[in-house]
Amino acid sequence: MDQNIFSMIGYIGLVIVFIAYLFLYLKKQKEFLLINSCGTFLFIIHSFLIKDIPFLALNSFILIILILALWEIKKQS
Repeated sequence: MDQNIFSMIGYIGLVIVFIAYLFLYLKKQKEFLLINSCGTFLFIIHSFLIKDIPFLALNSFILIILILALWEIKKQS
């Protein structure tokens, strides 16, 4: 695959995570968790493609935490 595509995946993930933090600022936790999960998933794909194992491990851990938080919100409603 082309390196430009790898970079675009990372940049798209970055923009999505930035947008997620706007929702956190607006105190919309569920939306924050959902949007941040999407951005983090793109970071995982990006780090896998560029073979950045520490970044892959970090974002995989973050995604697990985000999914667990979403699960807790779903159980409460």
